[in-house]
Amino acid sequence: MPINRIIPPENRIVPSQLGKPARASASSAPPAVPASARDLSHISLSALLPKDLRMLLVGDTGSGKTTQFGEVVEVMAMETGLPAVLFRADKGGNLPIKPHIDAGLIVEYAYDWRIDPWIWISHAIRGEAFIFDDPQSTEADAPGKWVKVTTDKCLAGYEGLTAFSELLMMELGRIGAEQPQLAVGGEAAWQYETSFAGEELKIGGSTQSHYGLVQLRIMSEVWKADPGVPSIWTAILARATDATGAGGILGAMTTGKAQAGIVARWFDYTFRLNTQPQETGDARHILYLDTHLDKQARGVKVIANARMPLHGGDTHPVDLKLEPADLVLALRQLCARQGSVTGDLKARFDAARGRKTTT
Repeated sequence: MPINRIIPPENRIVPSQLGKPARASASSAPPAVPASARDLSHISLSALLPKDLRMLLVGDTGSGKTTQFGEVVEVMAMETGLPAVLFRADKGGNLPIKPHIDAGLIVEYAYDWRIDPWIWISHAIRGEAFIFDDPQSTEADAPGKWVKVTTDKCLAGYEGLTAFSELLMMELGRIGAEQPQLAVGGEAAWQYETSFAGEELKIGGSTQSHYGLVQLRIMSEVWKADPGVPSIWTAILARATDATGAGGILGAMTTGKAQAGIVARWFDYTFRLNTQPQETGDARHILYLDTHLDKQARGVKVIANARMPLHGGDTHPVDLKLEPADLVLALRQLCARQGSVTGDLKARFDAARGRKTTT
């Protein structure tokens, strides 16, 4: 969608406002963009974020992943008047967004032990939650039904990718303890059938590695994820060996660290959050939009990816490092870049075809 469809005329930046920078040498920095071009408060995230957009926030515990999710929810909820929904398997708590939940901006569906975890995850990635007829029931087979809970919502959150993986690892341990014949291990393929509320699910893999089974399942579920609204996932940071076998990388943890270098390709945007404690004063909270080297980790490469068009940086720059961390600003910058390039390409293409641009 061209950006000029959502920016009021008085706020639009035209070439005459940008000025003509003096000729610069090849080694000099690009000209600074006027402050007016960086004022993106008028950009509506709810209007521009694609419904199938999947974002991943990666960082250590306490780096602010949940807090940043709450900031995006607040903006989109105020724009649309609609709440967000959060599917939570992480037992770390929701205190940073508890005010959002209490105020009705976020409707939370935490994992319920009465529900088979394989089936719960399979429904959660489609934006569905199981609603028991009797919320106080302690029976796993208590009557209820699956409900699409992302309808009339502005955003979906998943807390998180690491916690979902851990949930399945714990379930494999339970299965092995209660049904030794199904215990994972050895070289043979593994197959398992489970059910909940009349629904049956078959799970299998070509390996009996605990980690391999869960990694394959999580990857499959994320690829199928379609809640019908933009979604934000969170994951813990993990260190792994890079593809060359030398050095190392930091990336998203699923089960173990084997997938740390590839998880970013499952998502449209992967952002890294980092907290740097200070001897005095508050810690520094930094948001990275691109792969970078982490001096705290001895120069290890950290995987991040804000996929964006190459052009448009002169008029709609994107900061690849934001301090203090600001996911809302990052998304507005990305939307502005996408819209700017779309409008420019359409104008030039229409001109090439001899047609007048329509807005």
